[in-house]
Amino acid sequence: MQEQNVEQSRSRSLSHRPTWKVRLGLLGGTLLLVVVAASAALNQMASTAPRRVHGAAAHLAWYVQDGRLQADMHTLGSMCRYIVATRR
Repeated sequence: MQEQNVEQSRSRSLSHRPTWKVRLGLLGGTLLLVVVAASAALNQMASTAPRRVHGAAAHLAWYVQDGRLQADMHTLGSMCRYIVATRR
């Protein structure tokens, strides 16, 4: 009797696991979300750059010299501290 219960619980737990198609769909959706968010961030960053900045190297230099990199690193550090503090 107990063996049947164990076998039934195994079959139930296996049937609730997502299939590879579901996992692939979730992975694809997540990847799409990341690409869209990165594209929006780059478009926002490019639209705030002065018009005289041309090229990737010049844009990167402006980003660092204008203090935007430091502000972004400060924000990233604050996010990490918040995550670590909430996990305790």
